[in-house]
Amino acid sequence: MDMKIRKELPLAVNENLCHLYLNYQNINSICFVEEHYKNFFFSNYLNCYSANLDWFKFQYIPDNSMLNTDRFIETRVVDSTILNSRLDKAEILKFILQSLNNNYYVDIYVDEFYLPGTLNYKTEHFPHEQLIYGYDLLAKKFKFLSINKNGQPAKLVVMFDLFIDSMIALLEDYFKQFQYDQIKYYPYFKLYRKKPDWIDFDIRNITNQLDTYINGDDIFPLYSTESASISYLNKEHRIYSGIKVYDNFCNYMENLNNTEMINVPFAYGLMEQIIIMKYRIQYIFKFGKNFFTASKKKEIIESFDKLIMLHTQLVNMCVKENIRFPRIGNRSKISITAEMIKNEVLVFYKNIYKIIKDIDYKIILNNNRIYYGVIGDKEKAISNEN
Repeated sequence: MDMKIRKELPLAVNENLCHLYLNYQNINSICFVEEHYKNFFFSNYLNCYSANLDWFKFQYIPDNSMLNTDRFIETRVVDSTILNSRLDKAEILKFILQSLNNNYYVDIYVDEFYLPGTLNYKTEHFPHEQLIYGYDLLAKKFKFLSINKNGQPAKLVVMFDLFIDSMIALLEDYFKQFQYDQIKYYPYFKLYRKKPDWIDFDIRNITNQLDTYINGDDIFPLYSTESASISYLNKEHRIYSGIKVYDNFCNYMENLNNTEMINVPFAYGLMEQIIIMKYRIQYIFKFGKNFFTASKKKEIIESFDKLIMLHTQLVNMCVKENIRFPRIGNRSKISITAEMIKNEVLVFYKNIYKIIKDIDYKIILNNNRIYYGVIGDKEKAISNEN
């Protein structure tokens, strides 16, 4: 095996966007190496959903094209049955190193309980993805992207043996708890290789998704057959989308057992969605200079900052309630605050929708390209009104 002493594939840890869920962070960290990937991210990442099962779940739902990652990522999937042939550690190590040497990022499921540096190390048995992007043969260590003890995306290093042990433990210990057949097909390796294809910014995606978000349209039929994160859900699970996610958060708070602590990431997820939307609008400012006055930009950003501050207060309320646990305060105040924030978000997003929709209309009227932003391989070029 022709192997280098060290290998490190480029990785952009985007610390400000979508770091609540590692499965988004992995793809974004690979793709954000290319500056123009922002064209795709900012015109597709908007919708979100939540579901009441026996827990409260919140995730982002990007545009359909995000689900078809072959547009910008070459993917190979190797399921867990690869280990049924009794591969030893040396063979697994060789497979990972060869994949990296062929410029594939290696996405692997492990039991984080056994993986040093990760969020659940030595605290909870938890299956999760880790993205290996490099190795050092002399140190016998992998470089990988994970969520650290502070709950933030972080580049970590770990010994070869420890990482592979955490993979094997997941299959041999954790999965034995499950009785359903699908678990044996759980993806064990996902190999990603970035494509150089250009991605355009398309404002129509934003207007369409924003319309869906504001109306809280049912997104289950659209994504249930395509998204791994939603395909297992059924209608009886009470799926909420768009602005209605706030309603589900309120339901969650009102029905939370007094013996349970609040799961703060759900409140944080509401705030993160607003932050992403702010960056998206700022991206439109950058490439749509002819459509916004300085005063209008200032007004919009100030409104975003106000909403982010309100969401921060909501998160802090949840944190403080957990600090005093098991002494329970008045949790209904958290629900009332979330409902108030929802109403302000709805009014503001309707205003944003009108502004963006007008821009879209102007571009079509003038027979310009329907999308605008960076075009082709040029550093700038934007559709003008005239």
